Amino acid sequence: MKIVMPMAGRGSRFVNIGVTKPKPLIEVLGKTMVQWSIEGARHTYPQAKDSDFVFICHADHERDYKISETLKALAGPKATVLFTPVVTEGAACTVLLAKDHIDGDEDMLMIDADHFVVCPEFEKAREEARLSGWGGLIPTFERTAPNYSYARTDEQGNVVETREKQVISTHAAVMYYFTKWKYFVSAAEAMIAKNIRYNNEFYMCPVYNEVIAQGHIVRTVPVELALHLGTPEEARYFEEHVPEKYRS
Repeated sequence: MKIVMPMAGRGSRFVNIGVTKPKPLIEVLGKTMVQWSIEGARHTYPQAKDSDFVFICHADHERDYKISETLKALAGPKATVLFTPVVTEGAACTVLLAKDHIDGDEDMLMIDADHFVVCPEFEKAREEARLSGWGGLIPTFERTAPNYSYARTDEQGNVVETREKQVISTHAAVMYYFTKWKYFVSAAEAMIAKNIRYNNEFYMCPVYNEVIAQGHIVRTVPVELALHLGTPEEARYFEEHVPEKYRS
């Protein structure tokens, strides 16, 4: 399984308060944000190898900070680090930059580089999804705030709709899993062709609407812990609320 982390944005909310370092390299409680994300991935998928990690970065961050060296030191020397010279039109576009670097039949988990997510039930759910021939899973936690992406399910537990920043359920998405990379590519390209955007960007969660439209089952899986670090306010909240057992 590939673990893809897009991190090619500008981190404007930190830039606005005078922080010039790339957001993935900003330290919180002595660890960079991307280190927190990698550690969350390893808690969620303990069998992950360094070659499973795929990072997609802005080329400026390699030029100015040698970000690939940091990422390979954290994930392992066989991790893949890709670069884009421009800010893309959204996370889905950034993840698609790995199109030629992942086998179409391999499964993929996308994790934001400013999230710390632990999902002990993921491995069992992943096995069931692959054996059952589903299209994917959406790890979620219970929320009702409009700043998250949401998945609505039917009585059988199948996802029937996803929405970006619209509260259509209490299932807020925190990671994105596809049982085959080619399912993601096909669905993301279909979404982009239809120009389905939010705030003029192509997000990840709406990709599942296309996966479902293409005939695949998608289900949710609950996470144990999901903490965000994407804004200065979220980083401060993280410092106060991350459990002690994860701090070392």
